[in-house]
Amino acid sequence: MTDAATESSSFRPRLMSITPSSWPHKEMGAILDLAVGEPDAMLALAAFPKLQRLGQAREYEGMPCLAIDSARKKVYFDTSDPGKVEAELTTFYEHFLADDVDHFAISPEASPGLYEIFERLRDCDWHGRYIMLTFNGPVSFGMRHTDEQEKPIFYHEAMRDVIVKTLIMKARWLHAKTVEAAPGATAVLRFTEPLLSLY
Repeated sequence: MTDAATESSSFRPRLMSITPSSWPHKEMGAILDLAVGEPDAMLALAAFPKLQRLGQAREYEGMPCLAIDSARKKVYFDTSDPGKVEAELTTFYEHFLADDVDHFAISPEASPGLYEIFERLRDCDWHGRYIMLTFNGPVSFGMRHTDEQEKPIFYHEAMRDVIVKTLIMKARWLHAKTVEAAPGATAVLRFTEPLLSLY
């Protein structure tokens, strides 16, 4: 089951429909017009994975020790060099402890369509409407990604903490940008944990 957190305790979904959070299309324009223009649905800030290159995703930017194996088309965490890991973790926690939310910003390359949605939000009245912000949850993210030895990175204590903190900071950044683009809207935050359904 997926938990949803809102900034308002008065949230009443009323069997509200939700636009898809991921689209298998390469053309964004018509899809975004359709999604943003549906007044009775909760708008999900959708991802367009077919427009992303390897190593690009909302969750990746700002995480230390990420590596890309182009031959195997795989993104993993390289923890083989303790000195490098320590240096990257130090930089990470400097930004986190300084509350540097912008360091964890989501770039247009990492999330094609996101900034186009922001532009469309500015052209609509969002008072009384809801917008869903979706991320992979830390358990599913940590179990799907491995270290250099193919062990799920979730079992690496330091990196597990990094994943949780990165997702928190990215959620804060996305919430702030969404509220800025759509004043009056209520942002609903969702961390999906599809792997938990296997247990």
